[in-house]
Amino acid sequence: MKSQFLQEINLIKNDISLVIFLARKSLGHNHEELFILTGITRPILSTIENGSANPTLDSLLKLKFTLKINDEFIFMNKKRFFTLKNVMKPNYSNYLLSNGKLLINEKDGKILRRYSDDYTKPSYSKIVKICREIVEKNTNSTEEYLVQNSTIGASLGVIYQVDGFEDSLNFGFWLGKTFQN
Repeated sequence: MKSQFLQEINLIKNDISLVIFLARKSLGHNHEELFILTGITRPILSTIENGSANPTLDSLLKLKFTLKINDEFIFMNKKRFFTLKNVMKPNYSNYLLSNGKLLINEKDGKILRRYSDDYTKPSYSKIVKICREIVEKNTNSTEEYLVQNSTIGASLGVIYQVDGFEDSLNFGFWLGKTFQN
């Protein structure tokens, strides 16, 4: 029982670490800049991002606010992403009917597909950078919170790929826009 509990805790820490990493990369911050903004030391930031830390609530809240992460995304995981996709399918379908899918050039689509099968931080860095560019082109918004959460959602969609690559990318983008409200 204790072993299962520890495994669950480690999974949650890994999910949080991925979201924090994506959010930091999306904003273009390095650990030094994040230290200046939050007061959380670089070694602690590093351990939080690699999932080996037990971050304090204070640290998580500082990161959440500094990195503009919506409450819904801070604990996002693949299972929750899939569940939300199923539960919110009618709203998402209505959005697609009235707004259409993201415009993604063929080159970016190929790059995202290639890196989506490589579960490493360097690949995630490339994914979030391309997703940020796609989101900025598709939102026509300068509202950083909207762009940031749409980027996090789109990046998670590429990484998780529930129900296919393109649909998950679009759902994640939409989810970020929806959570922003």
